[in-house]
Amino acid sequence: YTGILNLGNSCYMNSVMQTIFTIPDFQMKYVEGARHFFETCNSDPTEDFNVQMAKFGRGLHSGQYSKPPPQDDTIKVPEGIRPEMFKTLVGKGHPEFSTKRQQDVQEYLLHLIGIIERNSRNSSNPTVSIKFEVEERIQCLTSNKVKYTHRGDFILPMPIPMEAAVNKDEVAAYEKMKKEKEEKSETVDPK
Repeated sequence: YTGILNLGNSCYMNSVMQTIFTIPDFQMKYVEGARHFFETCNSDPTEDFNVQMAKFGRGLHSGQYSKPPPQDDTIKVPEGIRPEMFKTLVGKGHPEFSTKRQQDVQEYLLHLIGIIERNSRNSSNPTVSIKFEVEERIQCLTSNKVKYTHRGDFILPMPIPMEAAVNKDEVAAYEKMKKEKEEKSETVDPK
């Protein structure tokens, strides 16, 4: 029953947060280590990223928001986690994530990872548990010489050709509607 309230097109944030808090390294740092962040916060807690992450993680794992719906209307049950301070802090100064517009979940994840890494200096960094190394191989067709490069990444793109799509009719209808709305300068809901 644990849920995160939609603060206005915030499903991209909600899905990322629910996913990362299933990863043990994030749970260890922000849920099990929450007390440390709460007790050592020397500044405004609304501006302390680690405090806000700990609050979010504790909310998801505490059970406080995991109560079944009441059988009658006499008992008020929390409706879910309302992460307004977290959303504001993470979006602060960012041209897209500081708005209430729909956003790309991959871009948000990478933005959040950057913030976590900055706030994990001199302490454990849970993002290392989701980072992997990519090896790229480039071969010259003339000389047959090969060059290998390595880089760390968090996202593995997996392009799917349209020929393989099983919902071609829905995709075509969406593309048509999108084109019509864009011609009228209307916003397109990506759902």
